[in-house]
Amino acid sequence: MTTALDPKTIERLARIIIDPDGPYTRSGRDLEQLLAHSGWHNPPEYDGTPRIAWLIEQLDGREHPTTDLERLLCRICDPVEHDEGAVAAKIFRDAINTVLEPEGLVVIDTGGRPVIAELGAHGTGPHNAEPHDLDERVRRLMSDQPTAEHSSNEPAKPAYVNATAPTPWQSSP
Repeated sequence: MTTALDPKTIERLARIIIDPDGPYTRSGRDLEQLLAHSGWHNPPEYDGTPRIAWLIEQLDGREHPTTDLERLLCRICDPVEHDEGAVAAKIFRDAINTVLEPEGLVVIDTGGRPVIAELGAHGTGPHNAEPHDLDERVRRLMSDQPTAEHSSNEPAKPAYVNATAPTPWQSSP
């Protein structure tokens, strides 16, 4: 997610996340834990104000609002977050996707984990965007920090970049 969402979209998402009158309602303490489990740096403490307004204010006041919102949406759609697992995660994902669709975004399940993707033009389906923490992921995977720094700043190259590209009837080099 690279651009900020419309304020009405943020409000609708906050209502879904808090679920004020539903079976998955969250208290202020639950919201604090959700933000912490979402990977927010310095998650705020709930101050007792109305929860929906409080969550909207927290999203607006973040240093990196789109990254933190992406982390929150992925967490709320993650089966790990819910006692009911995949059943509850799907309920949230479906509700959130209804709200995200006009923004051209969708939460998809990739390998059992939620990821924010962009909807393709003319109904061509979702396209995965670069993860918000790609640099961090590359550094974790690579033990050599200078190589990791170099790799995360270069576009991906096909595996056969220094060899002849295999033809359909040949095996890979």
